[in-house]
Order: sequence, then structure tokens, then C-alpha cells
Amino acid sequence: MLCFTEHWLNCHKIHAININNFTLANAFCRKNSDNGGSCIFVEQGVMKKELNSLNGLGEEKSFELSVIELVVRYAFIVIRICRSPDGKIDTFFNKLEMTMQKLTVKHKTLILCGDWNINFLQTSPHTRELNNLLLWYNLKHTVNVPNRITKTTATLLDVVTTNDENLSHYLTNLMHKICFILFHASTCFEHMCSSSGGQNCITHPLVSSHL
Repeated sequence: MLCFTEHWLNCHKIHAININNFTLANAFCRKNSDNGGSCIFVEQGVMKKELNSLNGLGEEKSFELSVIELVVRYAFIVIRICRSPDGKIDTFFNKLEMTMQKLTVKHKTLILCGDWNINFLQTSPHTRELNNLLLWYNLKHTVNVPNRITKTTATLLDVVTTNDENLSHYLTNLMHKICFILFHASTCFEHMCSSSGGQNCITHPLVSSHL
């Protein structure tokens, strides 16, 4: 499974992306502004199911939602959300709450991840509210180290959570080994689409995780 934020592609270009042995399962593309977006690719042959109950819940900049239900050894739901720095924080929290209310009644394993532009290494009203919401739905962090590091700053903006205890331990160990498996795709995707004129864009998975 490959999850991306910031793919920067419109609906036409995202469907032209070809990752060897993977297929596009779900995507959010902006229509009224540039950049942004989220998407999920799954390995070919994996059973997947769209969740129509969440159709229309995504919103540009504030709640860019991709979601899919997969069946491998057991059924689980993957939720990938991108929130821009100028996205409405109240809208993000409200829609996240709505999403969790709709999904928890299914009693499935959940993997909630994304770039929400909330730094979990700092204590703030936003981190407290978000941690309380995650705790309410029994979602545990699997990333506890910085994943945006510069010469002067270290932040934890990219988040992976799950309500499955065993999967939580597995993902935590995996994150420590490779630091982060869910990444921004804009540079890779835009380069491939530009070089091919948007037709038959081809790229390759940089990192993959098999669940």
C-alpha cells in the first residue's frame, strides 16, 4: 500500500499515474486551487471496496480525504487526509469527527494517517484537541519521532494512527527503521507527468509497506 499527500495533480493526471504492480484506489484532487491532494495506491490483486458513505466529505485545503477498505488477511480501512496550513482548522476537526463516527460503527481495523500541519512535538490547543479525539476513538500514534527536519527545526507533522494494538506495534517498529513511509509525491509525480505531457505518466514506488 502506498499513501501520498501533496500530489499536486488534477483528476485527469492522477489517473494517468502508473506505479508498477499498484493501482489507484482512491484520490482527492483540487478543482479550485493549485497543489495539495491525497491518494492511495494498493497492490494489484488486493480486494478493495469504496466507502460511499464518505462521498462529498472532502474539502479543499481543510480536509482532503482519500479512503478505501481493503481485504488482505482481514478487512481494514485506510484513511489518508491532507490539511494545508491555511486550511480551516475547525472544519478539519468537525469533518474528522464525522469520518470517525461513520467508520467506527463498522468495527473494522482503521489506519488513519496524513499531513495535518499540526506539530505533535509541541503542546497547543490544537494538539490537545486532536489527541483527545484520537483517544476517544482508540487510535494510537505509531510515529513518535520528528519527520520534518531542517538545520534549525524538527517537527512531527505526518501522522499514522491505528486502533489495532498489534498493528500499532508493527507500524511503530517500522517507522523507527525507515523514519516515514507516507510521503509527499508532488516532485516525483509532476516530473513524470511534465516529461510525458500528462500521458501514460510512469513512476515507481519509493517505499512500500506490505500489510
